[in-house]
Amino acid sequence: MNQSKETIYQGDKAPQEFNLNHFFQSIRLFVVKHWLKFVIATVIAIGLGYFKYKTDDRIFESRLSGETYAMGDSRLNEIISSMNQHVEFQNWPALSKMLGMPEEQISKLSAITGGTSYDIEKKIKGSSLVVEQRPADFFYIDVRVKDTAILNELEKGIVNYLNNNPLNVKRMEAIRKGQEGFIAGFTKHQQKIDSITSIVNAQIAANKNAGIEFNPGMSLEGYAKGYRELMEVYTQYQMATEIKVLNSFQAYNKPVSPRLLISLALFVLPINLLLLLVLLVVKTK
Repeated sequence: MNQSKETIYQGDKAPQEFNLNHFFQSIRLFVVKHWLKFVIATVIAIGLGYFKYKTDDRIFESRLSGETYAMGDSRLNEIISSMNQHVEFQNWPALSKMLGMPEEQISKLSAITGGTSYDIEKKIKGSSLVVEQRPADFFYIDVRVKDTAILNELEKGIVNYLNNNPLNVKRMEAIRKGQEGFIAGFTKHQQKIDSITSIVNAQIAANKNAGIEFNPGMSLEGYAKGYRELMEVYTQYQMATEIKVLNSFQAYNKPVSPRLLISLALFVLPINLLLLLVLLVVKTK
């Protein structure tokens, strides 16, 4: 029984209670004792942070916005993601070829992101496919560069690549062939109908049947309706391959990076924390 009490009370001594005042007093004494060390550490950290701030590359951000008809989120995001991957791995030769810019210029690009609000709806009406689509959909491309002098060439390179990437080139070629074949067939058919109309009307005039006129051209009405609908679809898809710029990249004087407070915090907090840990370890020895 006595042995149990000794175990619980550690020799009949009551357990010590946590004294809040004593705790804060210990902290105050610790700070008073080592305040100069923390001041010196903070001054050194501020110096290192400021040096980093002054020597880091200035990064500027700018946005290109415009209209696209059928580029779509998936296509645009895939292209931009591919470009940004080249930037991340500093694959300047490939990106230089892609955008048609010198490697010296393209190496000033530090990031590229973007997106679009693309949406399209297809409906079947009768026997024709009607594509109902807004006049255009907004897209944007954000870039971060180390030199704003490259923004004009960068815009030309990006827009040119979006308009002339292999997928859009193939789509444009297919559209042009379809348009040329359809227009040629329609023109040939119309010429035949016009020729028949002229012959019939000439025979009517020779028989002096005044006021009578034959117009087989009315048979073109259904064909013309189908032609208009099909040309509307062709036109929309032709425009779908074109990127139209609303707002070009603008050069701003204020960089988005580096930030002085962030540069200082990267050194002040870790260095003071390291000093505190060292002092605590020394104290416990």
